[in-house]
Amino acid sequence: MVTFFTMPNGGTITLCSMMFLSLIGYFYGAKVGFLAGIVYGVVQMMLGTSWLNVTQVLLDYFLAFGCLGLACGLLKNKKYGLQGGYVLGALLRCLVSTISGFAFYLYNADDIVGSFIASGVYNVTYIFPEMVITLIILCIPPFVKVLENLKKSEKIYS
Repeated sequence: MVTFFTMPNGGTITLCSMMFLSLIGYFYGAKVGFLAGIVYGVVQMMLGTSWLNVTQVLLDYFLAFGCLGLACGLLKNKKYGLQGGYVLGALLRCLVSTISGFAFYLYNADDIVGSFIASGVYNVTYIFPEMVITLIILCIPPFVKVLENLKKSEKIYS
């Protein structure tokens, strides 16, 4: 919930907010991670974020956030699965949000390629900085060790 910057048409740079969805997938697997992302999307909508149509809700809130938990869940048993899954999830979120923005911009422009590029640039400007900040934290050895110990703990699965 620590926000550094809010974009004018939606999207924020926060302190590791995407990491927590990734951790759910990393601890509990792809299915639970994806469902947690959908629930997070619903919560985001309830907190007053703006949305324009059903397609945007499905893409920006459900699928984009679901990708974060899904990706880490898919890579949870791989070496550097947390970091790789996080990057994959953030990139998938960016792609899905770009497609959503493209659908919106397409209504306002005749240039299909320009609309896709505009949407991609917009989404990269807030997702990439947060991805870098979080990835730095996910590479700090003591932090990674704590997360690995939590993952191995029986408490995390009960």
